[in-house]
Amino acid sequence: DDIVRVFQNHGFSLTPYLNCNAPWAFPSKNISQGEAAPDPAFEQYWIDFIKAVVERYDGDGFNDMPELTIPICYYVYTGEIVYSGSGKGDAEWGPYWLDTIDNLLRLHRITYRAINEADPSGKTKVVSAGAILFDLFTDFPDYPDFDPIDPNSRIRKHLAGENYRGSTYTAGWDSLKKMLDSFGNDDDGIECDYIGWHPHFNWRVIDQEFAFIQYHAGNKPIFVDDMWTNIACIGY
Repeated sequence: DDIVRVFQNHGFSLTPYLNCNAPWAFPSKNISQGEAAPDPAFEQYWIDFIKAVVERYDGDGFNDMPELTIPICYYVYTGEIVYSGSGKGDAEWGPYWLDTIDNLLRLHRITYRAINEADPSGKTKVVSAGAILFDLFTDFPDYPDFDPIDPNSRIRKHLAGENYRGSTYTAGWDSLKKMLDSFGNDDDGIECDYIGWHPHFNWRVIDQEFAFIQYHAGNKPIFVDDMWTNIACIGY
């Protein structure tokens, strides 16, 4: 409540990140830190948590935070895929989402339903997980192509191990495409209203990434919740 008040006192609406990172909620996965989908026995705890948060800050006049003047309209569900900054690629899954992509999509659908049940007006929106493409697009390979088929293309070589640590990224790349394909296909269940993304490099990289997202996710809009341009352009 205190953080929401600080934001609204300055005329802003807070955009919270939702993290499913309590190890007690997924004991079967043996994960000490990071994010994962809750085990079935604890799934309702996540649903209840999401509904309570949304109900407190949706501004509908029911169970709202006292003196709420600017409702929360967007929630970013993280669990993002990171092409590890250490350069280990598929050998270092995470560090944020440490579960399967199927479970990531399942938890997105559960979260989306919970938010819309708490606020059936549709004013509260869900922003999806994203990814940081370390060691892939950073040096503008194959621009403007973002997923060339040619095995001699620089992107294919990067994915297959021709990078500064000799790591493979093929599993992460395929998982990312699977995630975006599902985000763009509401027939398999709605996961989000927006595709969340962190464009962290130069303009041509951002151009490639957005073309990549739109190819897989169709017309679902992109939500840029932070942008750190020109970082990590040397070394990766």
